[in-house]
Amino acid sequence: SLHLLLSQTFAKVMESTATIYKHSVEEDLHALCRVNPDGIITFAHSAMADLFGTAPLSGRPLAPSFAGEDRTFLIQAFQSAREKPTAREAQLKWIGSASKRLWLTVQPMILNGNLTGFYVTATDASLIVAREERFLDRLELPAIKLDQDSVITYANPATRLLIGADTDLRGRSVFEIFPN
Repeated sequence: SLHLLLSQTFAKVMESTATIYKHSVEEDLHALCRVNPDGIITFAHSAMADLFGTAPLSGRPLAPSFAGEDRTFLIQAFQSAREKPTAREAQLKWIGSASKRLWLTVQPMILNGNLTGFYVTATDASLIVAREERFLDRLELPAIKLDQDSVITYANPATRLLIGADTDLRGRSVFEIFPN
């Protein structure tokens, strides 16, 4: 029956989507460092040094690597974790020779009920966007991303196929493409 055929097709698409997403996530590289309770780096993965644009990082304070509100957030995240250990996440702007947007996670390290430091992971936001677009490119279902003004910032190949567009749709209003 048509219902069974559609259900089987949808199941295959969803299975394919899950596999694509899993591989995309596995491709994501995080920079990791360990920071003592005073905010001094005690260990830094080489990817963290790449983001800083300098090495070695051990022995350096982490907070001065950020500016303004980002530095304030990081200091507050450390202070909050000292008072009540919980994970904190925020997007921050990396300062230095290679200024980048980062997704930063601060996770307290607790041993026998005592704060022993923090794990800090950083992911370049441009890598997150690129990974997301690789994932959407592989989908067999149409997918578009819009900005706050309903302007298309991304359209996957299935979307372009659906509407018969052989050019990039970025920068066009979604209402121009789909008037109703």
